[in-house]
Amino acid sequence: LESFKSGMARDIRRILSSGMTVADYAEMNVHDTSAFMGLENYFFQNTRQNIRNRRGSVWEVVLSEQQRQLDVGVHDPESMAAIAEAASEKSRKRARIIGLLHEPGKC
Repeated sequence: LESFKSGMARDIRRILSSGMTVADYAEMNVHDTSAFMGLENYFFQNTRQNIRNRRGSVWEVVLSEQQRQLDVGVHDPESMAAIAEAASEKSRKRARIIGLLHEPGKC
């Protein structure tokens, strides 16, 4: 996995240092959207931070609910699961869209 990541990073640096834009790369790979899988972090500076922020938000609401339950002496895993599900909805929708885009026969 690490050699895959370092190879990917090397290829992305080569593409970007050649002066190629994201639009150029997209045009070259217009019939194979899988060429973009996992590359968001390299093309868009804020992607990694956005992912961290979304994960942090989920942790925050779940831990807050856990504390609330402890404070009132309740143990309600279903409530905690529902809160986590609602907090992660944007990420789940995004993952679903990406999965549909790369479904065999759809590209």
